[in-house]
Formats: sequence, C-alpha cells, structure tokens
Amino acid sequence: MQAIETLANALRLNSHLEVLSLEGNYISDEGINILMESFRNKTTLQHLNLSYNSIGDDGIKTLSECFRDSLSPQSLNLQDNSFESEGVKLIADILRENIYLEHIELANSLIDNEGMKVLADALSGNSTLKYLGLNGNSIRDEGMKFLTDIIHTNSTLRSIKLSGNEFGNEAVKLLADALEANSTLKCLALGSSRDFGDEGVMFLTESLRTNSTLECLELDSNEIGDEGLKFLANILGSNNLTLKEIKLGNNNFGDSGIQVLADALQSDKSLTLLDLEKASIGEKSIKLLEDSFRKNTTLIRFEFDSGKFVCVRSS
Repeated sequence: MQAIETLANALRLNSHLEVLSLEGNYISDEGINILMESFRNKTTLQHLNLSYNSIGDDGIKTLSECFRDSLSPQSLNLQDNSFESEGVKLIADILRENIYLEHIELANSLIDNEGMKVLADALSGNSTLKYLGLNGNSIRDEGMKFLTDIIHTNSTLRSIKLSGNEFGNEAVKLLADALEANSTLKCLALGSSRDFGDEGVMFLTESLRTNSTLECLELDSNEIGDEGLKFLANILGSNNLTLKEIKLGNNNFGDSGIQVLADALQSDKSLTLLDLEKASIGEKSIKLLEDSFRKNTTLIRFEFDSGKFVCVRSS
C-alpha cells in the first residue's frame, strides 16, 4: 500500500498527465480509494487502464464518484477485476452520466444477462461511446436481446467485442436484424461463442447484403463448417463493398467450402486480411487459397498456422 500512496502523492503534483496504466498491480478497493483522491479536479487524464487488478464493487463506487466530480478520460479499461453486479450498475451510471468516455473495456468481468440489461439501459441515452469491450463474459441469448435493441438505434458505437460469451444462433439472428438498421458499426467480434455455427453465419450474411458500414468481422473458434463458409463466400467477391478483415481461424472447413471461398476471393476488391489460423484445412485447400491470393489484388495478409502458410503482400 505504501507504493500506492507514493504514486498518489506524485499524481497530486502532476498537472499534465494524460495516460496512466496500472495494469496488473493487484490494486484493491483500498488502493483505488487512495488513488482517486489524487484525481480530484484532474482534468488532463485521457486514458486510464486499471485492468488485471482486484477492484471490487467498493472500488468501482469510488471510481464512479470521481467520474461524477471531475474525472473525464476518453478511455477506461476495467478488464479482469473483481467487481460484481453492483459494480456493473455503477459502471452503467458512468456511461449514463459521462459525456467524454469513448472507449470502455469490460472483458472477463462476469457480466451476465442482467448485467447486460443494466449496461444497455445506460447506453440507450449515451451518445459518445465508440468502443464496447465485452469479451469473455457470460452473456447469453436473453442478454444479447438487450444489446441488439441498442444497436438498432445507436449512432456512435464503432466497435463491439463479444467473443467468448455464451450465446448461439438465435442471438446472432437478433444481431443480424440490428445490423440491417445500423449504419455506424465498423467492427464486430463474435468468436468463441457457444452454439454459433452455420445457421448463425447465414443470418449474418443476409444482413451484410444491406449493411454498408461493417469492415471487420471476427468469427474464429466457433462451430462453422463448409455451409457457413459458403454463405460467407457468397457475400464476398463482386458483392463485397465494405468488409476488409475477416477472422475465421479454429473452425472446421473441408475442400468444398474452401473451393467456394477461393473462387470468391479471386474477384473480391475490398478484403485486405483473411485469418484462417488453426482452421482445419487440407493441402488441397491450401493450394486453392494460395492461387486465389495471387489473383486477388487487394488482400495484403493471408494467415494460416505458422507451420503451414502465411502470405503477406506489401501494401
């Protein structure tokens, strides 16, 4: 605790600090109480990283009070801490009241359906947040409904990370419906999601026929097979106007799916990165993709397992 007190004293004397990263320092609620006292009337801080600590509900309460009084950073990272449902409610208050925060990271925070409801309620009145990080939580289909209702009408969010949650194809359908109405979201991460397979990809690709803004799509480590890959391939090629990066690693593809993808890539004019790392791909499929990479004029990076194949073209 002495180290925290020393840091707090130094922070009181600093009137120009813009970035503070305290990642992985075992900071507890008591430590946050000491630190936040040094932040009173501190208006220069723009980026605050408190990830991988031991901040509980009491610490989040202190932080929220500091936000209410004077703290106004553009980004806040609270990934991997110890707060629970009460802490999530207090974070929602920050989102509801703060007009400066653009980036919030809440990965691995045990946020469940009820927590997602609380956050969504706060986001309904928020007009500044651009990045919402929710990887590795416990959000299921019911929780996703609360989020997708926001995506329908939100006009500021640019990136949402939802990998490693517990939703399936039904939630992806709700998300796809929201994407048809959304005109600002650029990046969407849906990797490692329970029961998300070919049917979910079908829903997504249908929405991407009308969505004109999404650029990055992460679908790695799901249950996607050849049928899902074919759905995705059908929106690439001459049909793709916006997607620039797709991550499909650690899925199970056969030669038939890869053949359709390879054919689409030859005429695609938008995609710059295709990541198939740890995907189950045979030698025949690799050859098909290598040929497509040579014929494609926009792909800059094409990734497989490090032991197999990586193509990088100078941009």
